Parts: sequence; C-alpha cells; structure tokens
Amino acid sequence: MMKIVGRCILFLFLLIMVGCAVPIYDVGLSEVERPADATKRYGEHKIVSFEEGEETKYRFEDEMVEMVLFVDKKKISFSLLNKTKHSIKIVWDESVYIDQNGRRNRVMHQGVKYIKKSQPQPPSIVARGATIEDVVIPADNVHLVGSSWRVYPLLPYSSEDATDAKNLIGEKLQVLLALQIQGVVNEYIFSFTINDVQIIRENKGKSTPRKHRRLQPGLPWR
Repeated sequence: MMKIVGRCILFLFLLIMVGCAVPIYDVGLSEVERPADATKRYGEHKIVSFEEGEETKYRFEDEMVEMVLFVDKKKISFSLLNKTKHSIKIVWDESVYIDQNGRRNRVMHQGVKYIKKSQPQPPSIVARGATIEDVVIPADNVHLVGSSWRVYPLLPYSSEDATDAKNLIGEKLQVLLALQIQGVVNEYIFSFTINDVQIIRENKGKSTPRKHRRLQPGLPWR
C-alpha cells in the first residue's frame, strides 16, 4: 500500500514539474511600407535587428523617424525619435492593428484606461528632436472578466493552442501608425513575420519574468 501511495505522489510531483506545453513565437520586423512619395520626402529607409539581453529588437530609420520595435506577448513596444525640425503627431484614432487572420483592430496605447478603449484618443505629440516610448495594444484584446480587466495575448498561447501554433509560421502581424507632420498624415505599416514557433514546457505556478528594458533609438547600427 505504501509503495502505491509513494508512486502516486511521485507521479503528481512529476506532473507539476513538467507542466503544460505552450507555444513561444519568434516574431520579427520584416517590412515597412510608407506612402508612395516617402522616399522623395524622407529618403531611403533601413531595418536592422540587434540583440539586447535575450531579446531581438528591430530598428527602423528614415529621415523623419528612428524607431526601435519589439513584439511582446500582449503588446508591441516601440520608441520613436523625431528627426525632423517639426512636431510629429501619432494619430491613434487612425492607427490600426491587423492580426494574423487579417482582422483590423482599433488600437490602444500607454496611459489609456481600459474602460475607455472604445473612446476617441487624442494624438501623442513628439516635439522635434524628442523621443517617445509607447505601446500598441489591440483594443479587441482587452476584456472585462468579472470585476477585473484582462489583456489577451497577440497570438494563441494556451496549451490547447500548442498543436496548431506551428501552422502560423509565415503569417504576419501588422501595425499601421498614422504619423502626422505639417498637416500631412503618413501611414507607416510595420509588418512582423512569425518566423518560428517552439513548444516549451511551462511549470505550473511559475513564470519567467521579463526585465523591463528601455528602447533606445540612437544606438550604433549593426
């Protein structure tokens, strides 16, 4: 009898240690679309990736802005350096998030209360030579559950999704940022490709916290 009890305890211990299989996505900035005359007005653009700690981030630059972008589990974080001699407005009500299925979503950003996710959002103003740090969150991913708000992941993340996650390789997430300068709205469309999916075991009751890292435009190009 004691042997049976001991085996049951060992089995439960191993089950807790092994945990659930969840997908981890490798998502990278692959393309940036600009207005048709952007090259004439703002020059050629370039995209490079760089490592910061255990994370891969992406730097985009033309003669108007320099941006650093990073796709996190529930949001897309970015910094934007205004390289011009004029103020730039990020027009949030004209900006859009497009998921891997092609569905367009209204966006939220830092400082907007969840309860106001459907209300108009004033533009963020970036003065000449200044930098802003912000995030893009699809408003449709924010839900009131009971008495608390929850933000759901950009991509399927539960153990039930692990089997089908590999089918998302090659699909894209997109963010359209409406950048207004001197009264002209420029639509910058950032495309992020799902390059790979790894299935890992996540211990129940444990998670690996991410350290908060500042996004730094102006770093040397690699």
